[in-house]
Amino acid sequence: MRFSTTLSSGPPRYTLRTRQPLSFNRHCRYLSSGTHHKSLLTIAIETSCDDTCVAILEKAGPAARLQFNKRIPSNHVEFKGIHPTIASKSHEIQLAKLVNEAVQSLPKHTNHSPEVKTISIRDPQTGKSTPRRLPDFVSVTRGPGFPRCLDVGLGVAKGLSVAWQVPFLGVHHMQGHALTPRLDHALQQPFPPSSSTPSSKLSPKFPFLTLLASGGHTQLLLSTTLTTHTILATVTNISLGDMLDKAAREILPPSLLSSLPNIAYAAALEQFAFPSPSYKYTPPSQPALP
Repeated sequence: MRFSTTLSSGPPRYTLRTRQPLSFNRHCRYLSSGTHHKSLLTIAIETSCDDTCVAILEKAGPAARLQFNKRIPSNHVEFKGIHPTIASKSHEIQLAKLVNEAVQSLPKHTNHSPEVKTISIRDPQTGKSTPRRLPDFVSVTRGPGFPRCLDVGLGVAKGLSVAWQVPFLGVHHMQGHALTPRLDHALQQPFPPSSSTPSSKLSPKFPFLTLLASGGHTQLLLSTTLTTHTILATVTNISLGDMLDKAAREILPPSLLSSLPNIAYAAALEQFAFPSPSYKYTPPSQPALP
């Protein structure tokens, strides 16, 4: 994935393109051609920040379903913000356990075709091993994020890719955010899709605009394909989420700050400023411009 600058008379525009290895592209075409099985299955790992996350996602046509989805947050309350070293240590402790839990949710092997790879998974309750469908590829956040945190997820994902002999896919963090609405739409479709199910296309359709306002980024993106995203505007100093967290630490009463179970200060600030859903705010009138 790379950024390329297009010169223009206006502000700089950056195009984000994904170039996957040829072998991965061939693998995906083969899987979707119907000669293998009718769906794609991946195990996905996210360790870019303070949460350790693992999911198993299956997709068939315009529909998708989560076989497993869990996150384990790390505790940074005493630091009043995310401490990268604490976060990376938490990933090292939690990720292996989470992956071990996730593989218990791999679909049971029902297709007896020799083309379908399987793995024997031992049930911790009964001690019996059953054949499960092996993921078609391993997905992992490759950045942006804290380098030490990313390294933990990348290392485990590469290990699984080598051990299982399946492709490895590094996902750009912002690309994942931009495509989340399409994933959400796919998860709402009937699964598995049948021949009688009306065909539908994922929404939103390309091209579409996305306003990303996260803890580390504030960007306006134009997405034209799954792998092409142009940054139309971005902040040059501090992201919106980071600004709200820092402001909340100064605005909220110390007693409230000390009682919070986590470091979601922006959410606490919103509840503090608007304590009731029925609270109505009337902005002050603006003087007329001359």
